[in-house]
Amino acid sequence: PGGVRSDGARSADGQILATYVHGLFDAPDACAALLAWAGLDRAERIDYPALREASLERLADSFAEHLDLRALYAEFR
Repeated sequence: PGGVRSDGARSADGQILATYVHGLFDAPDACAALLAWAGLDRAERIDYPALREASLERLADSFAEHLDLRALYAEFR
């Protein structure tokens, strides 16, 4: 109670930062700012929403290929 709790770590020289922030890399502007801070302002931008959608589609395709979805649907009706 009343104390300060830090979340994360930083190297002694300040060049390495570590923390857990859910969704930080889902925001393109946050990624760009972090990369610019690290001197990588020319890094290729990744469309994370499109990447996530493509990954979910691959997962759904795998389910459809390897599971009996009709039987599963019947169980949940």
